[in-house]
Amino acid sequence: MTIDELLRTGAGRLAQVPTDSPRLEAELLLAETLSCERSQILAKLSREVTPQEQADFERLLDRRATGEPVAYILGYRDFYRDRFVVGPGVLIPRPETELLVEFAEKWIKSAQVSRPQIVDLGCGSGCLGLSLVRAASGSLLALDSSAEAVATTRENARRLALDQQTTVLQCRVQQLRPASLPEHWSWGEVDVVVANPPYIGRHDQQLCPWVKKFEPPEALFAEDEGYREIGEWMVVAAQLLRPGGLFLLEHGANQGERVRNTIASLGEFNQIQTYRDLSGWDRMLAAVRNQKSPTRI
Repeated sequence: MTIDELLRTGAGRLAQVPTDSPRLEAELLLAETLSCERSQILAKLSREVTPQEQADFERLLDRRATGEPVAYILGYRDFYRDRFVVGPGVLIPRPETELLVEFAEKWIKSAQVSRPQIVDLGCGSGCLGLSLVRAASGSLLALDSSAEAVATTRENARRLALDQQTTVLQCRVQQLRPASLPEHWSWGEVDVVVANPPYIGRHDQQLCPWVKKFEPPEALFAEDEGYREIGEWMVVAAQLLRPGGLFLLEHGANQGERVRNTIASLGEFNQIQTYRDLSGWDRMLAAVRNQKSPTRI
């Protein structure tokens, strides 16, 4: 059997799994099987595969057929300009989250912020904060309550040669206080805070069952119909940011209006706007810290 024939067979099997791209997934899984890049297999579609290679590929297909995410099978996910290690216990990076990196990178350049201090709340794999630090040549403080997320962010920082610029804390965002900040970090002096909190209601019927089955619930679900962490993390962001600092928060497709109203009610931010993702859904809140001394907890 050739690579092309095997890909056709694999894509046919994956078409039975909830996915928008069975052919692409088959190519990624076969590239993993053959220990090469996807572009290399596409350049050799007529090559014959060995029985062992075919068996190894089918084992990966079997895992995917159960709904296990491709990112967990491969052990990585490409995000923005880099490749990030991921695994069970860590939220898989989504393309829509790249909106936060793009916006923050442009804002930093426009504001002419040199070596910005960046905080990533709920860092997961670290893809959001590390991508921004890499683009803006700043320093990063990444927080997550999950030991798996903290370890993964540290590993990704090391792989991207950003470990000297990155500090990772295992801490619930709501429990962060000035005394728990590492050296060279101060309350009210951060330039940019980015956040991807859990924002799905526990009774949301639209969530893909495979996401619910495999990805960490603490990174997905929040009380109060998905709004609890959103509101609580806004308060922490207000403490961290310097006057004029930028706050970016990812939220659900139907949460834009309530999220804007919640942050406006704090009285700590201005220039409050919602931005849509490439699918046209409300996805990101942007707000600027007021030009006054930060409120103290």
